[in-house]
Amino acid sequence: MIPVEIEGHKCKSMLVSSTSKLFELLFEDAVIQSPTYKSFLLDSGLYIVDSHGTKLLRMECPKGKGALLDELYYLDITPETVIETYLTALFNLLELVKIREKLFPEYYVLDKVVQPTKIEIKDHPAGFRKGTFTLIDEIIARNYRRIRLGSPRKLARIRYDPLDAFGARVLANTILLFDKKDLRELAFLHFKDHRIARTLFAHSTDSYLNSAFFGYLKFKVRKFLGV
Repeated sequence: MIPVEIEGHKCKSMLVSSTSKLFELLFEDAVIQSPTYKSFLLDSGLYIVDSHGTKLLRMECPKGKGALLDELYYLDITPETVIETYLTALFNLLELVKIREKLFPEYYVLDKVVQPTKIEIKDHPAGFRKGTFTLIDEIIARNYRRIRLGSPRKLARIRYDPLDAFGARVLANTILLFDKKDLRELAFLHFKDHRIARTLFAHSTDSYLNSAFFGYLKFKVRKFLGV
């Protein structure tokens, strides 16, 4: 989904996509332990997994995963470098979006502050061979087009602003954030009961919901990168 330049002999660039598990670890403040590459026979791509076998990112090269593995080895590209490149590109993007960084995704409604009890990023069947992707990948790809491994450039402007691109609706005790254009799901914000979710949705605009969500994501990525 996201072209990342590695300047290899066989693979000048590779395609990178994320899984929801990467963001699950970010939101839960869990440490990504000992990330390694893992190859699957029925998949043309190569995954970065943590020490528990959890898939975090997926990589693919047009020349095949054998060629990509060789390039990663000879160029001494580590899984940590790929993860940090992905998250740095996301952080650079969120730096330009007009949001305030928040320690928690707090919403003020009916004279009280409410927070989600859980946040989930949604995985999508990709059409990206056998892999999956998230809309976070698309936000990055539409704004960057191409990323340099290890040093994603600073963006001059936003082409695809997540504050404007995403809407919200209520499903039971959950608020769903989705792409306004084609209704694909980005994330679920789970609340204690349906009354909180419904009241919050009724008293808040999409931009307010989005601002708190992306501000919280920005804080989590900043914390992970130590910037």
